[in-house]
Amino acid sequence: MLKKKVRLTAALCLLQPDVNADAQPPQDQKPTSDPKRRQPGWCKCGCCTSSALPQEELCCRRSDGACIASSPPFRRLVLDRWLLQAVLLYQDPLSPPAGGAQPAALRHCAYRQFISWRFGVPPDDSHPVIPSCCVQRIREEYPSPDGRYSGFRPVRTPLILKVSS
Repeated sequence: MLKKKVRLTAALCLLQPDVNADAQPPQDQKPTSDPKRRQPGWCKCGCCTSSALPQEELCCRRSDGACIASSPPFRRLVLDRWLLQAVLLYQDPLSPPAGGAQPAALRHCAYRQFISWRFGVPPDDSHPVIPSCCVQRIREEYPSPDGRYSGFRPVRTPLILKVSS
């Protein structure tokens, strides 16, 4: 059921005409990045940021090229406020109208949308890592008021030891 919802959401968003096409940057244009920021050596798209955690050091590309965070599907499936609000309302239909959704709720929803778009619905015991450039772009769109973010927190599964008798 969840997989059908994700596919339906993606299909509807891609089929919907882009009324703000003029306001969007061209596909080959990279997201805004700070020219003073030094790109890490593992970054292939030119938009990633350094991280203190090795598991967050992931680029959207395996070789040099345009960043996925600048693509129209990324904007439509991951950053689109109306889509994120609709997903939040679908997840909790009895909640207040999503028009006033807080940036944190929209940001976390955008992370889930990216994972669903790129990886499908992951098993409950896994948590795919989102590329650094994509996390940065989502944070630019839906910033934390205090500028603090928790970063990647892998889901830990309990270790069950069998005691032999």
